[in-house]
Amino acid sequence: ERTAPSIFEPVHGSAPDIAGRKIANPLATIWSGALMLEHLGHHEAAADILRAVEQVIIDGPHTPDMKGKASTSEVGAAVAAILIELAVMGVWTGRLARRGRAVALQLEAQRSLLQADVERLRLLVEETQRLWEPYARVLRWLQHPLVVALLASLQRRWAAG
Repeated sequence: ERTAPSIFEPVHGSAPDIAGRKIANPLATIWSGALMLEHLGHHEAAADILRAVEQVIIDGPHTPDMKGKASTSEVGAAVAAILIELAVMGVWTGRLARRGRAVALQLEAQRSLLQADVERLRLLVEETQRLWEPYARVLRWLQHPLVVALLASLQRRWAAG
């Protein structure tokens, strides 16, 4: 395959009856360019051109051969405008995707930092509980009714002098 030169051209003829009248339909010529790009391996560009041609076929503008009143340049400009729109959407989609990946990486880094902080806090709470245990026993002991009564009695004796 591809041992001979490739040729890409619309095969509708030269149309001498409409020459110079600016009513020739440019879509077949544009489509031929898409076929060339496809052949050369530029699949996305070819697909975008084909999408633009299809959209103009559906939505217009149309040259007189398609029951329209548009000129050759108006139809070509419509295809170009759609291609520009597709390119801008592609750029913005790419930028948004890159920004989304960057934000996801930042969030992942923040999540890792938060997990480390949570682990440090957990260890500090465990250490605080371990260190506080002897004091907690003393506080529980001081709240026992017999100890409370004894302390009240001592307080009265000291107050009495």
